[in-house]
Amino acid sequence: MFIRFHARRWSEEDLAKRLCQLMYGKDDVWREEQGSTHRWNIGICNDFWLHPEGGEIFRVHYRYGTPEKQQALAVMLEWRLDVKLLPEHP
Repeated sequence: MFIRFHARRWSEEDLAKRLCQLMYGKDDVWREEQGSTHRWNIGICNDFWLHPEGGEIFRVHYRYGTPEKQQALAVMLEWRLDVKLLPEHP
């Protein structure tokens, strides 16, 4: 499950760190190369990732997200990070 959003005024690394701070209270992130793309691992649990889709569009993937948890996370991201939620499929 994932959440797509438009995040203006954020660098990839700063956004990843802020997501980690909101989820885990720390800023433990690292960039993982995946062929011609990359993602940001959020926290040390290896269950939460930030995927840049180009421009200012990002996708957050949470391994254990239920629809209810995803909805709550989306609301929190919109409120705390001032992002604009987008449909899952462009």
